[in-house]
Amino acid sequence: MKLTMTRPGLRLFTMLVLFSTWLFSVARADAQVLSNKSSDWKTESEALDKLDSELLQLAVVLNGQTPGTLDYLNTEARADYYKNIYNLIEQGKSVAEAIQLALGYVDTTWLGFDYSPQVLSAKTQWYNDALAILTN
Repeated sequence: MKLTMTRPGLRLFTMLVLFSTWLFSVARADAQVLSNKSSDWKTESEALDKLDSELLQLAVVLNGQTPGTLDYLNTEARADYYKNIYNLIEQGKSVAEAIQLALGYVDTTWLGFDYSPQVLSAKTQWYNDALAILTN
């Protein structure tokens, strides 16, 4: 016996699949990083000062690590992320915008392909660390 789906049934099925996909993507995106909507952000000058001190500390840490190791690459990527935040703030972006936009500029090819669990985990950690140092 041949089973076929009628047009109204196909439309309903298509709408259900599209709605489920949208709902899943919204829930997944919300779980990626902490919400920054209600954060008490540092001013731009305070953020630049804090990033300067963090970059100096990361430079010291990098000097004590072996180049090419995962720890070294992770520290180097975190420093690049903070440098990108610094540059975006200097270009006139708000602190809230800068910490999100800067994630797109960090080279994570050493961790795997984009959107791999390792890359998402590292970016989430860097974002949360930046959020912790750039809020009051």
